[in-house]
Amino acid sequence: MQQVKTNQYELISFNETNGWDDQVDDVNGLNLFKMHPIEVAAQAGDLDALQRIIKHPNFDPNGTRPLYFAEVGRVGRGSEGSKFYESVKATLVASGVNFLGIAGQPSV
Repeated sequence: MQQVKTNQYELISFNETNGWDDQVDDVNGLNLFKMHPIEVAAQAGDLDALQRIIKHPNFDPNGTRPLYFAEVGRVGRGSEGSKFYESVKATLVASGVNFLGIAGQPSV
């Protein structure tokens, strides 16, 4: 049985994380809330972390749902919500990686 890798990367407030550290956090591991790092960055709108996670040589997008978590992050941002969501989505699309809900992939 394969051990599930973990990480400590998580949201510490509505739109802030405790900081992505690829030397400590497993790029594909789950945090205490069962979120992948790409999902945490998407919910927070941390575009820098999104790009660093996507470019990590061990990153595996299978099973991740960054657009779902970007939608969660959009809620509560008022008039800035749509702008927030579109900037996260544009970053994900520009990466060229097939995520769920992007480029004809089924949405979860």
